[in-house]
Amino acid sequence: MKKLFRSCSCVLALAATSTASLPAAEPAAAVQSVPGSYQFDQLHSALTRLGYEFYSSKPESNQIIVVTEQGDLKLYVCLTLNPEYQSLWMSISVAEIPQNSNVAPIVLKRLLEENDKIGPAFFQFSNSSRHISLQRQFDNRDWTAARLRREIEAVDEIARTARPLWRSDNFLRQTLTSAEASRAELGRLRGTYRVVKASSDGKELTAEQLSNINNVVKFDGENADFIGIAYQISVDPLASVATIDMIKATGEGEFGIYRREGDMLVIRCGKTGEARPVDFSGTLERGVEIHLKPVAQ
Repeated sequence: MKKLFRSCSCVLALAATSTASLPAAEPAAAVQSVPGSYQFDQLHSALTRLGYEFYSSKPESNQIIVVTEQGDLKLYVCLTLNPEYQSLWMSISVAEIPQNSNVAPIVLKRLLEENDKIGPAFFQFSNSSRHISLQRQFDNRDWTAARLRREIEAVDEIARTARPLWRSDNFLRQTLTSAEASRAELGRLRGTYRVVKASSDGKELTAEQLSNINNVVKFDGENADFIGIAYQISVDPLASVATIDMIKATGEGEFGIYRREGDMLVIRCGKTGEARPVDFSGTLERGVEIHLKPVAQ
């Protein structure tokens, strides 16, 4: 898994360097004027007239960051002029991958596939900053206020539309554990189970509600089927409370803990995109708890 992650990271890194690694601006002795081109002060003035909220403004690096906000999601659009003022880059840092995160290959694969759809914009990974960002380069010419707003909004919309692919919980999988212990545990979990008890957001399902759902769960190595939904799973039986990570084909993740109670397997998972439960104490107010009983083969 670690090798796959490194491989995917290298492919992403080939796409471009992040804004954090763009070269700092150097004084240009003679900058040839191009119709509709921006220099730093002109770009700053244009953004001010358009009413954007500034997060930062750094003339020494020709970089301005403005804030966009829709619903519960605030994004920071970084605009950077290259030292020769020939290009204007727009970028949005969307996620940070923890240093030892064991990211599912499918998560990175889907980001790579998304690049085919959104070109000339692209997602890229910076190994130095550990950030995934959305990047778009423009020739620094023929700018108008209307075009500047339109292009910022277009880049912003790409990032928001692709949110299920880069949301932070996708990259918060467990840190690397003993591969041997993990494989052994997945072998012990292998089999078919039936849900005999379940609760959602602290409310226990009735027997009638359980009878109305597909209450069969199957574990088969790194693959699992939970009541008709396919997941790729990984476990850490060595954690203080054993953890289980479940990744959907969409790349979205659900992160939980598990324990055995006799022949019963009990799993607690937070809601998609939310934190892993800490322990089994009290009632789980946000998320799902299921009690699984093995089906005799």
